[in-house]
Amino acid sequence: RDYWQKAALDGFVVAFLAGPPCETWSKARGKGVPLNKHKKLPRILRDEDHLWGLPSLALRELTQVLTGNELLTFTLLMAAIMVQTGGAGVVEHPAEPEEEMAASIWKLPAVLALLQAPGVNRHRIAQGLFGAPSAKATDLMVINLPHIVAELRCWMLRKELPHGASI
Repeated sequence: RDYWQKAALDGFVVAFLAGPPCETWSKARGKGVPLNKHKKLPRILRDEDHLWGLPSLALRELTQVLTGNELLTFTLLMAAIMVQTGGAGVVEHPAEPEEEMAASIWKLPAVLALLQAPGVNRHRIAQGLFGAPSAKATDLMVINLPHIVAELRCWMLRKELPHGASI
């Protein structure tokens, strides 16, 4: 972290692209869909009131949440440095779930503050238009790249969203 932070502040990093892990944020958690007769999908580890992790987690779950938090905070630090230095960047993460109490990085105060900075915008794309088997709504925090959405449209593989579903 220190190495990359210093390099960015010294002007050696002028852009970055990050997709912090979504495994502990996934809307697939807690759905109760059996993977097989003995195993179900993993339980919810975060909610709207506990965006950094529920207060009572198993050690394995806590490790997952802490690792995700560390990678996310580094991503947000680099995003803030890009804003500060006039660099460019993109942070990719699943779109905010429709369930009201669901956790999402897009509800974090630090993310909301970054989205208020000059040159920072949030855009929604559907990965299904780029070849994914389902629509898979994804949000991008875009820093100082005003034409990126138009550029991405050139790479779409489909004109209509696929009808498949995936968890």
